Amino acid sequence: VEAADANGFCNRTSAALQIRDSITGTVFVYPNPNRGQFVVSLYNNISNTNELRSQSVTIFDSKGARIQTKVFATNQGYNLMNINLEGVQAGIYFVVVRDGYGTQIATGKVFVRP
Repeated sequence: VEAADANGFCNRTSAALQIRDSITGTVFVYPNPNRGQFVVSLYNNISNTNELRSQSVTIFDSKGARIQTKVFATNQGYNLMNINLEGVQAGIYFVVVRDGYGTQIATGKVFVRP
């Protein structure tokens, strides 16, 4: 990294920086809060072509009742899974993502506002 003055002359040079990218197991739910329409995104790490390429998203209300389950075809990388809960009561809902074999791989929360 170089820092320059107003005339564009380099005044300082830092030590070498290494920039890395990493995969996260975090589920992203956005926008949050929302009015019932939101996106769930999670990195899908398919290691071979024989793996089942799907994920399901199940939404539970604060009492634990299942509100919706939707299955999505997925590819390697981040996938955007659109959810529509328009018409549900305002409140906090729990998001559970499972792989194609039914194994829970991530959880999150979403607030649906009135």
